[in-house]
Amino acid sequence: IDTDVINFFVSDSPVRKDFFAVNRLLTGVIPISVPIAGNEEGDFRKPETLEKIVALQERLEALPGVTQVLSSVDYIRLVNRAMMEGDESQYVIPETRAGVAEARAAGAGALRSLGLEVTDAAFGSAVQLMVDRTFKKNGGQWPGVWSREALMGEALREMGLDVGAASRVSDAYAAARIENLQLLEGAEETLAAVSARVAVGLISNGPSYEQRAKLRQAGLDGYFQATTVSGDLGKPKPAPEIFEVALQSLGALAAESVHVGNNYGHDVVGALGAGMDAVWLRTEGESAGGSGVEATAVVGSLREVLSVLGIDT
Repeated sequence: IDTDVINFFVSDSPVRKDFFAVNRLLTGVIPISVPIAGNEEGDFRKPETLEKIVALQERLEALPGVTQVLSSVDYIRLVNRAMMEGDESQYVIPETRAGVAEARAAGAGALRSLGLEVTDAAFGSAVQLMVDRTFKKNGGQWPGVWSREALMGEALREMGLDVGAASRVSDAYAAARIENLQLLEGAEETLAAVSARVAVGLISNGPSYEQRAKLRQAGLDGYFQATTVSGDLGKPKPAPEIFEVALQSLGALAAESVHVGNNYGHDVVGALGAGMDAVWLRTEGESAGGSGVEATAVVGSLREVLSVLGIDT
């Protein structure tokens, strides 16, 4: 199937003008599509699969003559940012497959809470169609300022529902993400044991008010001596700055500190880059994604963290 991608750009857009100018005056521009097949159903919902696509994009962008590489991952990051109220630090792939599913379920759940009969799959399809049409409408560009409310409004339009409900759906979505929070098994038990012996800090990617509200909802805020959220800094994991701020808040040295996280790219790579040890909480379906760095330790549950740290319960 040959898709003429240049038609996604409006006639007076710089990209389209330059395309035809280069074709007329020089040797031409050749758009190349690279189809990617997954190994199993749902492969492209896995963050580690998406990270591999990003790595491929970076390799392609380094080739002579290649000016730009776009993929479905760009759409995912854009939607994730919009759902997080335009927070630039959220132009990222959700950290886990569960995170991808949680966001979609919360979106559909927000609609259902207002009496609208919408399935998770229908909401996901509507968002994908909305993203495609938004790109085409804006000449291949994403709107410079786009909020969660705007995204919900366009998704409602795609499903033939009342666009006027976008504000209420947006508020319901934020509440659903907080209220439907599920803790990993052993979370409170592990935090209680560790915080009784050493200072514990939290590093989280996301809007500050939502991440802190999740902590309060879960009843875990009392276990942390310092909480560092990317929404306050504009620097998400794996940027070294967010780890450095967290260490400073605790009065701790990187060489004497351990970071525990479930996302290899954000948590392990980020912590090691900041000079800390990194314990990877490996959940089902997650992989290192060809990062080229090795975690200090790998555990399959939060309770195993205690033995890694030498803490008896």
